[in-house]
Amino acid sequence: MRLMSVTLVVLIALVLVPARASAEPKPYMIHGGVGFVKALNDNAPDGSIGLHGGLIYRLQNSPQVGIGAEFGYYMLGSESYSESDFYGNYVEVEADWATYPILGEIYFFVTPRTSTPYLVGGLGLYPLKVSVDAAASYNGYGGSASGSETETNMGINGGLGFLFGRPGAQLRFGADGRFHIIMTEQESTQLIALMGRIFF
Repeated sequence: MRLMSVTLVVLIALVLVPARASAEPKPYMIHGGVGFVKALNDNAPDGSIGLHGGLIYRLQNSPQVGIGAEFGYYMLGSESYSESDFYGNYVEVEADWATYPILGEIYFFVTPRTSTPYLVGGLGLYPLKVSVDAAASYNGYGGSASGSETETNMGINGGLGFLFGRPGAQLRFGADGRFHIIMTEQESTQLIALMGRIFF
């Protein structure tokens, strides 16, 4: 009888200890996401797809706080202009905007649970690239040209997200929205980024 009691205690311990350990948040998380990004300035393009990923390290002394290094690829959309006349003369111009943010972030996670809200904010470099393709024809003579220009500026961002799944699980899902301000000349460029994420 005593042997049976000891065996039962050992079995319970073997079940509870891993379960408790798996409930603890992992110190490192790799994440990747895809979503929608749009510039909010006047006359900005309609927006397009954005990709975003990075690494988060949760402080051991304060696991609610995380430090992240992240990289993104945001396609901000395109604009086109064309004009032609009765004689077949025409001008066509198309411009595409994109930015590739390189960011340092600070996360604040609420007490770990199946659905964990978090605040995120940070700063970094935002290379902003404009690619232009143009074609024209006049009196039977025509041609085309293309080119691009990249300008890098500092920027800041902040937002709110949710992390779904059991704390300590190998795979979790999340979503967040962030507001970005890029310190471009004359007028700052403002972006909104809505992302669905996978955390490993």
